[in-house]
Amino acid sequence: MSDPVGAEKAATLWAKSGQRSLERSAPVEGIEQLTRALDQLALLPKTPASRREQIKVQVSLISPLIWRRCTAGSPKGSTRVI
Repeated sequence: MSDPVGAEKAATLWAKSGQRSLERSAPVEGIEQLTRALDQLALLPKTPASRREQIKVQVSLISPLIWRRCTAGSPKGSTRVI
């Protein structure tokens, strides 16, 4: 979507979807959906409100990205200490 209204709506929907995935313990899907939300937010005009929303989505990505990094390459059932 290239229009700001469509991008804003898409960003909102992707962010909600990502949050729901994280709440349902589906971090891989959550990461993908939140990343799509950030992609849509990048299409919006740079305003304080769009920046706040971008920061909220980025903060939501912190824990699942740490999880992914810690579990990448680990044998199933083992944990890796940071």
